[in-house]
Amino acid sequence: MYRPPITTEMRDHRISGAQKCLSNIDQYLNSVVYSDTQNFTYDAKGTISLDFGSERESSTKVMVWGSISSSTPMASLCRVNGKFDSSKYKDILQQYVLPLSTNIPLTSIGLVHDWYPVHRSKAVVEFLSQHHNISVLAWPKYFGDVMPLEAVWLQIMAGLTAGNVKANISNTLWREVSVMWQKVCSDVFLKKQLEEIPSKLNNIVSDGLTYVD
Repeated sequence: MYRPPITTEMRDHRISGAQKCLSNIDQYLNSVVYSDTQNFTYDAKGTISLDFGSERESSTKVMVWGSISSSTPMASLCRVNGKFDSSKYKDILQQYVLPLSTNIPLTSIGLVHDWYPVHRSKAVVEFLSQHHNISVLAWPKYFGDVMPLEAVWLQIMAGLTAGNVKANISNTLWREVSVMWQKVCSDVFLKKQLEEIPSKLNNIVSDGLTYVD
């Protein structure tokens, strides 16, 4: 994953954020769902890679949305067709996240997503405010290395690279990513990502200038 150099301001945000998360760590481990998007792309040789460039749509790029949760099902994945905007994100939340709350009666589900503008848009905030069984948990800025889904994206990419998997059209790219998602997202692997969050937070508090992934 791309990681910019940690500035003094970023370090202070990370340390303060880690301390706040640790003060109520249970909500980040139980009855929680983590939500994230990632772009995959392929080049002229069919080599697949993660894409961190422009958000513009491209015939060689596929955006996917994924979630991992402490509830069942522990992992969900879908393809994002077209521009990822507030309307699409609300539809995804409606289809994949809101049903999780019905699996744990009388308990609200904590939702963690990063600072991508769509996640914080007025339309999404208003939508979530109408569903009292979903609470958005505070998630500090500059916490990509703590976000458990980033470990999933990296593991998917490692599997695709190790298998020398190629793609020459976007539908093939989506198929290969979704197949590798199924291989990667075992309950054991996903539980490990959640269980590692406290140690990552403690490492940030100890050394705010070093990434923990």
